[in-house]
Amino acid sequence: MRIIVSLLFTVQLLAAHGQNNKSAVDTSVKAETTAVDSGRVTKSAGTQYAASGWKRMWWGDHYRKEWVTPVSFPVLHISTAYGGLKPLKAGGGHETKTLRLISSDGKEYVLRTVDKSADVLVPDYLKGTAVNDLVNDQVSTANPYSPLAIPRLADALHLMHANPQIYFVAEDPSFGEFGSVFANRLCMLEERPSGKGWEHSDAFGNADDIVNTDDLLEKVFASSKNKVDQQAFLKVRLFDMVINDWDRHEDQWVWALREGDKENVYVPIGRDRDEAFTKTDGIALWVLCRPWGLRPLKNFTPTVKDVKGINFSGRNLDRQFLNEVPKEQWTSTINAIQTGLSDQALENGVKAMPPEANQFSGETIVKRLKQRRDNLSHFGMKYYSALAKRVTINGSAKDESFIIDVTGKNEVSITGFRRSSQDTFYHRLFHKTETKQINIYGLAGEDQFIVRGNERNPFTIRVIGGDGKNEYKAEEGKISGKKVKVYDSLLTDKIARQTFKEKRWDTLYHYRRNSVKYDWYIPLIIPGYNADDGFSIGLGILYRKQTWGKRPYGWTQQFVVNYATATQAVGFEYAGLFKQAFGKLDFDLNAFFKGPRYTFRFYGLGNETDLNNHNRSFFKVKANDFYVSPGISRTWDKTYFRLGLQYEAVEVLEDPTKFINTTPPPNIDSSIFSVQHFIGVNGKWNFFTAKDLRYPTSGFHLTAGFSYLNNVDQSTDQLKLHGSVGFYYTFFNRLTFAHRTGGEANFGKYYFYHAATIGMEQTLRGFWKSRFTGENSIYQNTEHRLRVAKLRGYYLRGKLGIFGFLDDGRVWVDGEQSSTLHVGYGGGIYYAPYNLVSLNLFYAASKETSMVTLRAGFFF
Repeated sequence: MRIIVSLLFTVQLLAAHGQNNKSAVDTSVKAETTAVDSGRVTKSAGTQYAASGWKRMWWGDHYRKEWVTPVSFPVLHISTAYGGLKPLKAGGGHETKTLRLISSDGKEYVLRTVDKSADVLVPDYLKGTAVNDLVNDQVSTANPYSPLAIPRLADALHLMHANPQIYFVAEDPSFGEFGSVFANRLCMLEERPSGKGWEHSDAFGNADDIVNTDDLLEKVFASSKNKVDQQAFLKVRLFDMVINDWDRHEDQWVWALREGDKENVYVPIGRDRDEAFTKTDGIALWVLCRPWGLRPLKNFTPTVKDVKGINFSGRNLDRQFLNEVPKEQWTSTINAIQTGLSDQALENGVKAMPPEANQFSGETIVKRLKQRRDNLSHFGMKYYSALAKRVTINGSAKDESFIIDVTGKNEVSITGFRRSSQDTFYHRLFHKTETKQINIYGLAGEDQFIVRGNERNPFTIRVIGGDGKNEYKAEEGKISGKKVKVYDSLLTDKIARQTFKEKRWDTLYHYRRNSVKYDWYIPLIIPGYNADDGFSIGLGILYRKQTWGKRPYGWTQQFVVNYATATQAVGFEYAGLFKQAFGKLDFDLNAFFKGPRYTFRFYGLGNETDLNNHNRSFFKVKANDFYVSPGISRTWDKTYFRLGLQYEAVEVLEDPTKFINTTPPPNIDSSIFSVQHFIGVNGKWNFFTAKDLRYPTSGFHLTAGFSYLNNVDQSTDQLKLHGSVGFYYTFFNRLTFAHRTGGEANFGKYYFYHAATIGMEQTLRGFWKSRFTGENSIYQNTEHRLRVAKLRGYYLRGKLGIFGFLDDGRVWVDGEQSSTLHVGYGGGIYYAPYNLVSLNLFYAASKETSMVTLRAGFFF
């Protein structure tokens, strides 16, 4: 949710421009004006979705004309419909208000408002803002009448479905307390299959019972005798992709039971088809709907490029209830859909929507449906490949046997039996070219896991026994290749070590059905400015890889290339983090290169260095710097620890016009102008208790670290210790007192670029960056932050405040006698828009200089 809001915030001003300009669509008939003729009402579904050309360019045409155009609807009187409908219970999902009704013959129906509100998706601090209205405006991505087309399309494929109809709902005493919400509005009325009265009904296949997804899962996990008709589920999920219905979360399904002697089969019934034919055009929405943003939202294009994205909402059910269907069945199902959804069937389905709306998009919808039907062979099988790569199989609370048969060099078959009856409840043949990992969960009961075969096993197979005493056997030969990994906290018996490999990991013994996550990436654009480098730009990518059993991800890697305009310096940065690489320890790798023309400033060693009326450019140092540090780390709730190795190569470039050449300090020799190679170790420990790092108001932090470096070229050693301690405390819920004290200490021979420094951007405001350099340093920062107001405007929302600070610090070098404490002071204003980030504008001064700085985030 935070990703959605932050992305919307970055472009909200674009949406606000022309917010109330509705000239783009004819709105001469307002939604509040209704025309009644012979029991019908002519009404718009929602005139609020009209928009100017500017707004439509950024936020899309969508189905705005369909929402705004008046349409003729029949009138519904609930006291007479279906022999009289009585309200039972109000409810609703993310966007729609619903009312459960029961008819005189005991059948349940559901009444849903056509217009929607996305307020429930918006955090409290954004409600009533431009962002709130922008989110609601995107309801227009959905065609208000798309659910009316689905029954005819589903009938063409013999899929079970509800039969929605849209009515203008008249006032009726039968509504009681619910009249204010549903009366005098456009609503959709349809059967509620999982409610009372629909069992043994022809409308839903004469099902013995109809249950919701929660009840289905409870039954499936209780006994493997309860199964989902995976062939039927596959057909409806492929149908979802054809019609671009991305919103197929678990509450969008009910399941019709067909009882049998050996097993009970549940057949899916899709419901709530509000998102069919979704359009996400517009420049801003195109950007937001990239894989790194609102990935599930896909435009109604001729094909589907991101099959994982469009199926994101249904990923957990897909992994569980499409795990047995082989490739051949996917192909035959796709062929059946392409045959069933003939041109005539598609045209007939779209005609079920009002002609007043179809005049704008009917032909385009038919065209898109034909294109997606024809392209289903490609993107449908692409989704098969995505699911087949990693397959999860689960047993139940009963006793079951799983046979893992390594039948060939590139194949393995998995068969599940009920131990009580020896009936098969699962079987599939896996191929190496399609599948890499197979995870089998016994869940509970006393289960058997039997491995057979004499061939080489190329698959990663994991067996997670779950609760109960389980048995692991190797029969009929000896497999080679990869061993079957066993995770069982209750394992006490010996297992065949040639076949099985026992794995101990306390967080991996149980089945997490909702743990499906996909790899993720985001491009990085990092602008910056400082007095040394001028304006800079960083371009890169952050990629996050999911790995089984590792949370929240397997690894993440970031690569950025930087360019500074003032120095024309080019550099790169790399950061990789590999979770639980060594038991519970993470492995990380950090590296950077700065150069050529990488520039920093060095003003000399000591606490009393003077600028001597020189321009700051006189103190520039050009260098090439390469650094790499592999390490192990671990993060707890409030603590971070790292221990690593380090290699660094530094070359300072000679420049006879600069301080480093013309007036070098006495303890700096010419060796700095040749490449110096350093190897060593480093470590770091952080402890932080503040709850909100963007706007800390209470808490404590402590950091400590060290680095030991050996200069390979000079055979010298350096040990550096560094640390800081700080706290935050708030008085009267407005005034925050923040303090930090820190320092560094060096031992052995050190080069000036490894020395202790104080200055702007690091430790001491009011002075230039790295203004003072020495062997040891100490500094303190004291700051008072006063929240002046909580802005609650339409455009401006967040915290506004002022702050003042006093910093001081100094450095030491051998042979210098100095008692000077360098003092910087100043103040400024801060604004935390929408509580996303704190923007700080402040003035800092000292006896040496003064400056104005704008930065994101507090100084500490």
